[in-house]
Amino acid sequence: MQRSRPLRVIVLATALGAVLAGLAVGAASPSFAATVLTSTVVSTAPTPGGAAGTTSVIQLPFGGVTRSYRLFVPTSLPAGPHPLVIGLHGEGSDAGAFEALSNYDPSSGRHAVLVAYPDGLGKTWNAGSCCGTSSAANVDDVGFLAAVIADVAARSSVDKYRIAVAGFSAGGMMAYRLACSRSDLVDVVEVMSATNVAPSCSFGRPVSLLQAHGLADTLAPFADVQSGVDGVAGRDGCSGSTTAPYNSRTDVTQWVAGNCPAGTYVQLYASTSLGHAWPGAADVARYGFDMTNLTLGFNTGVWAARPAPVAYVPPAPPVSTVVTTGPAPAGVAGTTRVVQFGLDGATRQYRLFAPATLPAGPRPLQLALHSLNSDATKTEIGTTFDAGAVKVGAYVVYPDGLANSWNAGTCCGPSVVNRVDDVKFLVAVIADVGRRVSVDRNRIAMEGGSTGGMMAYRFACERSDLVNIYEVLGGAFVMPSCTISRPVSVMHVHGQADTTVPYAGAATSPLVASGFPAASVGPTTIAQLDGCTGSSTTLYNGRSDVPLWQGTGCPAGVGVQLISPANMAHVWPTGAAEIAAAGVNLTSMTWGFSTASWALQPSPVAL
Repeated sequence: MQRSRPLRVIVLATALGAVLAGLAVGAASPSFAATVLTSTVVSTAPTPGGAAGTTSVIQLPFGGVTRSYRLFVPTSLPAGPHPLVIGLHGEGSDAGAFEALSNYDPSSGRHAVLVAYPDGLGKTWNAGSCCGTSSAANVDDVGFLAAVIADVAARSSVDKYRIAVAGFSAGGMMAYRLACSRSDLVDVVEVMSATNVAPSCSFGRPVSLLQAHGLADTLAPFADVQSGVDGVAGRDGCSGSTTAPYNSRTDVTQWVAGNCPAGTYVQLYASTSLGHAWPGAADVARYGFDMTNLTLGFNTGVWAARPAPVAYVPPAPPVSTVVTTGPAPAGVAGTTRVVQFGLDGATRQYRLFAPATLPAGPRPLQLALHSLNSDATKTEIGTTFDAGAVKVGAYVVYPDGLANSWNAGTCCGPSVVNRVDDVKFLVAVIADVGRRVSVDRNRIAMEGGSTGGMMAYRFACERSDLVNIYEVLGGAFVMPSCTISRPVSVMHVHGQADTTVPYAGAATSPLVASGFPAASVGPTTIAQLDGCTGSSTTLYNGRSDVPLWQGTGCPAGVGVQLISPANMAHVWPTGAAEIAAAGVNLTSMTWGFSTASWALQPSPVAL
């Protein structure tokens, strides 16, 4: 009989286990995309309305399609980096219409401010739960807007301390989402006639917000506006507030958050008679304010307290090198290349398997994370994962942890001690793979055994925007806290006879003094974060010795499961007899979970 492999070696193959019965996995918009390589100026002409400057229409490839934006540049610009405003149109509108509606150009010219007006695909934005075709297709509009900013910075020097985003209606919702996802890039937000519908929101630094809304708005009712503004103030760390008439107008109220961090402002303007509109200079008498001048004045006030201008330089991706390329192990029809790049002062590497033949278009990507004291080479050589990838037409990437370890949280090894940023490394790996081969950003999954599974949990907590399908095999949830930006699907398989990472948990362990939580902590934590409302326990494949726990009442298309073979230790069963004794075929279950999930994703889109 072939001996079981300890979980430091991962074996993967293809087939669909009964564990996936009824599973449907939904997708959401990842905020990562490969670096934009080229852009093209389609036209340049005098700015509409006679403002002193020019407006260029610029196209750039992003996410497998051609996107576009309009860029206003004042006629006379002083030397040095310049402020930038990103203006986002509402649903059913476009960049040209919003340039005319907002009338930003004349005032921006006087203040030497650049203005970019991006176009949403299908005249919509993927702001989260709303609205239109971009939301339904999970378009990566956060990544697109970051690419627009980078492209503007490549054309005209942009001040990294003075970038703002302003939006109307669905564009305002998108402005909220950009700030929630990329406060490192944009920390000044102006929103008109919109609420925050982002799936989650966290700030890397305080964000200044100007929100304006009409009490007569029937398309975006005012009821949810104050809670959204309160949320921003709370995340900033503000406390208290004041409310007073604005400019002595009894029909316009100005709410201001108090005790915010220095240089941070959160304000809400509410006009009694205003509906779903962007009021301009001609509307001041009727509605009490001009949104264009209100926002530009807000920008000026916030920016006045900023440091001296510094040019924004988009972070360059690591320069990678293919060290070797050769036939895949075990005679599998395909090639494996070893790729290295520098990151945080260290040389990191990964192995990339590509089948000899693949269907046209972007293809799925599976990441396989080794366990403690193993590595990418052993994982690939000791597995059948490559053969499974050939069958389903996917790429496989095997990253190497530094010193054969991962910084998964509290566990384990040198990477934890040295605080290695392995989340950053795995993001860089995915980006680099996406530059070498055509990867479908809607079909990326991550698997990990033992400490590799712990690392997969950490990645889910920090980058669910990029990967939302995970398989954890004999791992544990060792993160002190966890937030997710969209629901994720998790299959966790853990033997009840496991003494290395005990199923019931351990107060201490030879691997880590703080021990391990019970295996159930990971799935139940993710289910709660997903928004599942209950759970059920049945039998896996009718086996009385293999309980199957599942979250219930989860968001549409999300599956969270814990499979607990009573007779399985910290090993990967191999051979028919051992698989029968354990009651699970981990190779089939792992590939099956990924392929079943991928089958339910939106149409392929290039990373």
